[in-house]
Order: sequence, then structure tokens, then C-alpha cells
Amino acid sequence: MINLSKNLRNYTILPALAGALLVLAGCSPSPEGDGGNAGSVSGLEMTTTMSVVTPTGTGVISASPPVNGPLVSTGIYLPLVLADTSTIPLNSDYFLDLVNTSVWDESMGPLDTVNTILCIIAQARVGDLVNTGPYVALINLDRCEQGQGQTSANGAAVLKYEKWTVESVRAFSNSPQYVNIWWPNFEDSMFPDSALMAQAVISSEVSNDNPFGSFEFNFKLINKILPADPPYFTGSLRTVARSDSKPQFEFISEAGDAFNQAAGYNIEAVNALFDDASGTAGVAKTFVWNSSLQTGVLVTQQDTYRLAFDANNFLRSKSEFDGVTVTNVDTCLDRTTFDTQVWRYNVYDATTGKRTELNSSFSFS
Repeated sequence: MINLSKNLRNYTILPALAGALLVLAGCSPSPEGDGGNAGSVSGLEMTTTMSVVTPTGTGVISASPPVNGPLVSTGIYLPLVLADTSTIPLNSDYFLDLVNTSVWDESMGPLDTVNTILCIIAQARVGDLVNTGPYVALINLDRCEQGQGQTSANGAAVLKYEKWTVESVRAFSNSPQYVNIWWPNFEDSMFPDSALMAQAVISSEVSNDNPFGSFEFNFKLINKILPADPPYFTGSLRTVARSDSKPQFEFISEAGDAFNQAAGYNIEAVNALFDDASGTAGVAKTFVWNSSLQTGVLVTQQDTYRLAFDANNFLRSKSEFDGVTVTNVDTCLDRTTFDTQVWRYNVYDATTGKRTELNSSFSFS
């Protein structure tokens, strides 16, 4: 459990990607227990994104603007201009920087929560700060919302950071890493006086043979005033170790009371299994259940998606239940033809390809 009586270190941590909610940590081992040497232990990072399908083939740059794309004074979206990069050195930041890509489909809704979680954890830098004791990480939640940050009246970005207390512990270089998280000021009108508690157990990082690494991440949102009450919501994200070594991950979150759905109830779940580490083919199932009281009537919506894909095609089978009627729709899509949109990008020198580090409150995304 996080020991808040220790001296906390303040770190300003500003990576990319981020996002959302997670469970209480159990007691984690001391980094120096059993003769371990904390100074020689390297830390582990979790994957920053999870997808059921990845891009294959060549995408088509979409003519439609992103939801919060850049506007010129006339209100027209700026056209995309492809620069000549033939003279930029191949060993420059422009070519060596990692590019994160993902595929969106209506069945991938629960993955938004998953990738928000992973984006937030990336900002906490749990690998870099392993065995340094509890520290305060400044988390920018807007960075995990696909560039949809708040802006002030003059158009400048409003930088808002949440303070998370984090402790990352790993006893030996061949042992799991335990990450404990406490967010005491989770502000939401639906969840008053709430705090987020989370724990991750990371066994291995992403590799060519293991595209998601190996980890388990649990979280819950509690009432700080009445901590013994049932949590506002709980969730779990984990990879699955299989005898056939096929990559698999599972996610489930639950908010509200199943026995009092009129007060609001939600479940999101994902189970994805891949034929190989490259993600060429596989199957998945996603599920979303929402119930709430609207104008005195309990309204329920349940969507179940069963997915199967190979290198060329993507089959989506949707079962929709509105509380009265079940509707089934099957859709087959071409996996090699898709629209492409850019949500976030860096600035590089046109000659050297060196990344330009911006130090300004003006948003660029």
C-alpha cells in the first residue's frame, strides 16, 4: 500500500497519450528485500495502446477534417500538404521517432477506455522512476483525448494537471514490478467526494513476440467520506498467458449497481485473441451495457460485437438489444482500404529532421 508518510518527490511528467481510471494496490515488496539491489534494477513500462486490428495496406488520407481540427480565419479546415522529406537524414528524429497508429470501428468503443488508461499510466513514467519511493506525478488528462484539450478565450491551451501519488517497486530485474496509484481528487459531478485507487503488476514489456507485454491492471473509484460503501466503479485490464503463446487481452469495467439500474448502470468488456504476434488474424468480442432512468422510464441498451479478421477482411457481427427487441447485423469490411486521419504530431526541422521541442501554452495538435 502506498505509504504517504514518506517524503514525496515532485516530478513534472509530461509524456503523450493518456487516460482514465483504475484498483487499490496491495502491499508491494521492498525493492531491497531478500538482498535485492534497488540501484541495479531496471524498470518496466506498460504498453501505451491496445488495438484489436492494426492498419494493413495503404490508407487513404481523409478529406473530412478531424473533430477538433485546425481552423483558418474563414472557418475552412486547412488542407494537408505533404512535404518533400527526401533530403532529411534517415537517422534523424523525423524518421526514428515512434509513430502510434490505431484502427477505429464502432465495435471498439470499450477500447477508448482501455487506451485512456494506458495513456495516463505512460505519463506516470513508472519504469523510469522505479524504486525511487512514492512521488507526485502531474498528469495531463487532456493529452489522452486525441488532442481535444481545453482552450481559453484567446485560443491558448489551458494546461491543467492532476496530482497522482505513485509508487513503482521492483525487487529484482527478473521479478514483477508493482505500481500503486492514488488519485485523491477525482472530480466528477456523478461521483462526489471520490478518489481513484489502482494497482498494476507488470511482468514484461512489449516485445516482437509479445505485442502487449504481460501485465494486470485493476482500479476502483471509492467514496472518500464513506470508503466502506460499494465503489462507484471498478475495472480490470490484463493480458492472458496461454500455453500456445497466442496474444490475448481482457478488459472489463462496471459502474453503478446492477440491482438499481435506474440510478445508472454501465458495463464495458473486451476479449481479444490473436493468431500471432503480428496481429494478422484473430477473433474478439466487445460488449457495452447502459441503463438509466429517462423521463421516468428505465432505458436499457446492450450492444454485443463478435469480430473475426484476417489479413484482408474484417467481419463484424452486431447484436443490439434495446430492452425489447434484438437486432442482428453482419458487416464485412476491407481491412486494406481505410481513411487516415492525424490526431497529434510533432514539429521537425525541415533540413535536419530534428524534433522541435515547444515550450509554450499554445496548443499544437
